[in-house]
Amino acid sequence: MGHVKQLVDEGLEWGLEVDCTSYKDQVRQTHNGEGPADPAEVWSKYKKGCSVRLLRPQRRLNHVCGMLSLLDEHWASCAGANVYLTPPGTQGFAPHWDDIEALILQTEGVKHWKVYPNRNEEEVLPRFSSKNLAQTELPEDPLLECILEPGDLLYFPRGFIHQAKSDGAQHSLHVTVSFGYRNSWYDLLKAALEGALERAASVHTDIRRDLPRDYLEYIGMPYLEAEQSERRDDFLAQANELVSKVVNELEIGVAIGADERAKKLLNQRLPPLIPDAPTGQLLVDPEEDVEEALSAQREALARMVSEAARVRLVRRGVARLKLEGELAVLYHCVDNSRDFEGKPEQCLEFDADYFDAMQHLIDSYPAYTQVKELPGLEGGVEDAVALAEVLARGGLLQVRRAPKTD
Repeated sequence: MGHVKQLVDEGLEWGLEVDCTSYKDQVRQTHNGEGPADPAEVWSKYKKGCSVRLLRPQRRLNHVCGMLSLLDEHWASCAGANVYLTPPGTQGFAPHWDDIEALILQTEGVKHWKVYPNRNEEEVLPRFSSKNLAQTELPEDPLLECILEPGDLLYFPRGFIHQAKSDGAQHSLHVTVSFGYRNSWYDLLKAALEGALERAASVHTDIRRDLPRDYLEYIGMPYLEAEQSERRDDFLAQANELVSKVVNELEIGVAIGADERAKKLLNQRLPPLIPDAPTGQLLVDPEEDVEEALSAQREALARMVSEAARVRLVRRGVARLKLEGELAVLYHCVDNSRDFEGKPEQCLEFDADYFDAMQHLIDSYPAYTQVKELPGLEGGVEDAVALAEVLARGGLLQVRRAPKTD
């Protein structure tokens, strides 16, 4: 409760960082104002029975940001969090399902949860969250009904309908941690098929040919049940032949799709936690405080670089290397915003000669590599030291000094 009060009293933005919600007589309502949320107004709504939802507490709380950053790394998908403070004996949200995997961490009070099975095959592992559901739209019996007490953890996959109500005697406080957002085979295959199509079109002239001028007269949903015609059959046969050429490029397409997915994930991920930040530290201005805290440390690490120093990436999965023309482009998340996709893609560009050395650092994590042992550099030790200094100043490297010799 201490962090919730601290954040609300510091001043949050309605809709961006805090919501007040209610669910009474099967009606779900949001009771937000506009702009900055006056703390007195937030607490007044809470006393009148509104739940207080804190959105993205990782923006301001380092220990939450650090936890989610580790989940980003472990699951290779974007993690997020919301905090829910519910008055005694109330429910803040209508039954619904979400488009993420959910972990419910109960921290204060107790909450009565009901989780329902999927109603049909189309709702299994949905890509989008549901609308608010009426009680009459729910399956007859819950799949799971339980009481969460402080220290309890509940997991349910995306697509499972759920609702929760606090105990009548005390408030409830829990954190919902999410992961798995837009991270299915669908998302990879969508990028992979686009990559395979681009590859096939580059080598097969017939994919680049103009469409027949009259194809819209016999191809489309209105014509699916129409009688067969020679021109329609010929068109579909040609389309199938072209698709087979695209499928033949699927291995390359999957590689291209994986690179695109990696770039997207890196843009969505949280940055690594600020080293040595006090647990639970409140950041009044998350962006400026984070960057200011890291700048001096990165410069100090760069000064530690020598040919005998040992280096490695700061965390697993914080960078992805792509060869783009004559450049080796290193996409990374170390300077990301704490807001979801809050900054453009972060990257460093190098001459392609540096590709092997940087890929070695990615593949060898968590092992350290002596700077002079970085492979594939035409300039030898001098290039290795220069590369390590740039990466250290960019926040991408941990550096261990060379051992002292007698």
